Amino acid sequence: MKNNIFIGPFKNELFDYYNYKINLGYSFKYQLNKLKFFDKFTYTHYNDEKKISQEIIYKFIEQTNTNKNSKSAYASLLRQFALYLSKNGIEAYVIPTRLYSRGNRHIAYIFTEDEILRIFKSLENYNFKNQFRKDTMIILFKLLYCTGMRISEALNICIKDINFEEKIITIHKTKNNVERIIGLNDTLCEELNVLVTKYSINEYIFVRTNGKKYNSHDINALFRKILYYAKIKHTQKGPRLHDLRFTFCTRCLRKLVEENKDINSYIPVLSAYMGHKNFKSTEYYLTLTFEVYPNIRNKIEEHSKNVIRNIDWGGLDE
Repeated sequence: MKNNIFIGPFKNELFDYYNYKINLGYSFKYQLNKLKFFDKFTYTHYNDEKKISQEIIYKFIEQTNTNKNSKSAYASLLRQFALYLSKNGIEAYVIPTRLYSRGNRHIAYIFTEDEILRIFKSLENYNFKNQFRKDTMIILFKLLYCTGMRISEALNICIKDINFEEKIITIHKTKNNVERIIGLNDTLCEELNVLVTKYSINEYIFVRTNGKKYNSHDINALFRKILYYAKIKHTQKGPRLHDLRFTFCTRCLRKLVEENKDINSYIPVLSAYMGHKNFKSTEYYLTLTFEVYPNIRNKIEEHSKNVIRNIDWGGLDE
């Protein structure tokens, strides 16, 4: 494959790294844009350099003029790139881990049962432009709340991904590029089937009247309006649409605890179901359960002494 992506002094190394990631199955579209930015910077300022030095790395990150989270993302990507080069015998400066830390992360918001009822009542009463949009949005929000999937995963669901007989959805385009299966209850499965049949949907499930997919920005904007009508206080910092996922997971854990299940045994199962890349993220949900439902504190401590611990926010994957 010919390199028609990069132009700078490290164009071959960047291209090899990009192909390496693609061959491993990563989407890498978001990271590719960052690598192009780095490539353009080195082409402009260090076009005669032969190795990726400490000076190049730090000057690039500092000149990006972005927030802490963005600088952290650039640092992480370039660290992985440098490690790849080092493993292949090419000298490159590796940024120390956590040198560029993320800013304050979002604090999860767990919706109460009353708030969930108000959200869906507001959806029913919302003045949608047409019945198709109303039916589509109600099913989408039910899917998010009842399965805990990410909005990006839901919007990429096609008809071929749904097995109505076995009541399962296969999620292909996931955050961590790991295919997984989501179960549906009888009611939700039937409502999805009715939506598909009623409107003769033939590819993506959640589309506009013109057949084009919604994007997450559209759904987040609608969610903020629904929170307003549901009289749930919110600011730019939240609650977020993603908090439906937090709510789903904490309630799953709450149910397991109340049923006296061994949480240590279920953490790996729930972690795989949620699509987490490690158990640390799922364990964080357990600490949320501990905080949101203090009445089950003794049960959590009894069954999960080796699970609840201080969580390193840097390793979480929502």
